[in-house]
Amino acid sequence: MSPGRSNLTSRLEASAFRTISLNHVIIPCRWNLDSAKAALESAVPPLDLAAYKTARSSGNNAQALAALQALPTLNNFVVPPRDFGSLLSVLDQTGKAFQYEIGNPLTALSMARFELGIALYAPIRVLLRQTSLGGAVFEFDRPIDTMGQFGNSRVDKIAQDLDRDLTQVLVQAAGWKEFGDWDTRHSKL
Repeated sequence: MSPGRSNLTSRLEASAFRTISLNHVIIPCRWNLDSAKAALESAVPPLDLAAYKTARSSGNNAQALAALQALPTLNNFVVPPRDFGSLLSVLDQTGKAFQYEIGNPLTALSMARFELGIALYAPIRVLLRQTSLGGAVFEFDRPIDTMGQFGNSRVDKIAQDLDRDLTQVLVQAAGWKEFGDWDTRHSKL
């Protein structure tokens, strides 16, 4: 490696890299993957930005904001979800896994107004996958951790609410009443 390249690498590492700590959540499902998928898709509607786009195209920002405010708390940004299971077949592997992007444009905007870097993490990616034992799990990184890296108390409050709402909808889609209701010794993880 040339001296110039090494110097550049050192400067990048000193100024552009930050280590963060986050909690990765795994919620085991009470039922099979197809049932959990149907429950999630029933609970989290597809994102519908038609009213917002109409208002924006006419230059009516107040109406555009009202359209965002009228959206459900959580929306599915990618319909249908990304089918990672079919991607695995390219490598002659099998498995069922679906990736969702779940969130709310107004929630993201509310955080991004204070920290634009939020755009890297909103909406939240959620994975629903089949386990090797035939069960299913939801997985995601907690929004309070990914958004919390910016050290902004206004963002943290919004991220805590998003964290709570997302966790609640996933727990219910997995067939549970509350977080932690499952006993992993008896589930098909």
